[in-house]
Amino acid sequence: FVSGNISIDPRVGKAHNKTDSSLEGIYVTDGQFETGTIADAGHRLNIEGTVIAQNGISQNRDLGAQNPDYPAFYVSYRPDFLLNAPTELSKTGLFWREVAP
Repeated sequence: FVSGNISIDPRVGKAHNKTDSSLEGIYVTDGQFETGTIADAGHRLNIEGTVIAQNGISQNRDLGAQNPDYPAFYVSYRPDFLLNAPTELSKTGLFWREVAP
């Protein structure tokens, strides 16, 4: 959980046809999630988990000639990350109290 942008180094990733994870986790920001620039073509970013970005995802990766066949950015949802998260992360900050009518 961060304030501001999350920027992934363009060197993080796998070959275009690899599906094993590059990153694992729950990524939450009030800014943008930036997948990296096109400067390092050919590195596919595979994330196992969840990405939540209030200001969107900036997807600037480029696989060059592989673009028609493979995504440059792929997220595989992992519900077990949420189910096994520490209890401190599941607190909403809301306080509920029953009151008499």
